[in-house]
Amino acid sequence: MSGRVSGRRDLVILGGGLVGMTLALAAARQGITSHVVDKATPEQLTAEGADGRASAISTASWNLFANIGLADRLAPLGCPIAAIAVTDQMKPGRIDFQPGAEDGSLGRMYANRDIRTALFEAARAEPAIAWHSGTEAVERERGEHGVRVVLDNGEELTGSLLIAAEGRKSPTRDEAGLVTAKWDYHHRAIVTALYHEKSHENVAWEIFYPAGPSRCCRCSMTRAATARRWSGPSRKRMPPGCWPCPRRCSWARSSVTWAGCSGRSNSPRRECPIRSTSTARRELSTSGSR
Repeated sequence: MSGRVSGRRDLVILGGGLVGMTLALAAARQGITSHVVDKATPEQLTAEGADGRASAISTASWNLFANIGLADRLAPLGCPIAAIAVTDQMKPGRIDFQPGAEDGSLGRMYANRDIRTALFEAARAEPAIAWHSGTEAVERERGEHGVRVVLDNGEELTGSLLIAAEGRKSPTRDEAGLVTAKWDYHHRAIVTALYHEKSHENVAWEIFYPAGPSRCCRCSMTRAATARRWSGPSRKRMPPGCWPCPRRCSWARSSVTWAGCSGRSNSPRRECPIRSTSTARRELSTSGSR
């Protein structure tokens, strides 16, 4: 992975997160070159505590990671999902999702930071990827013969195809006129990772409470658990770094108890609004004589 390269490449990928860098590596394995641009640096994206979330990797996604050379790096860091348990406030009659013996696991859980680190380590040895960090696009041009992007540091990138991987607030998508459908649930999420003392047996839990569900997805064999909680309908933000006290909050007490957690967090606690964004379907019409 080289930097400050402004020659023409096959792809110009705006966004170097999980999606953008995975795409760049997959393309490189097929001999396709790319510029990858991200306003954050690799050190910022992989810093301790920068992202306390975890991702469930499906079997198809795991096969993709294996094909682009990430299997050996990621295998010892994750945790297979052997089953998913769903319950109403831990009352009797839970629902279990469990695959057959011949079907393997339901997926694998990985901390986002571990995935990012593996992606960057693989990309450093890949000359087909030109990484441009700490900068962002200020001009985008798409034409019949290629694309042109100007960065805020004055660097100019050219390529055959422009790819927007900037996330849900993509300025490239907005500039292209792609309409999005948005929904605000008027809830807030608290995300953190907790140490736990009991064996998790590779089971992911989702517990429904009157104020919203609580999830616990085991993302490591080192007994670190990622817990996620939808807050109540209030729009009021919690103080930075706040985590409900188990002695005062029933769902927090239950979450800590059933997970076998010590209550000690091993990552910063994040709080954010719950919203969904998707590209809106557009009806295409044609006209002409029949």
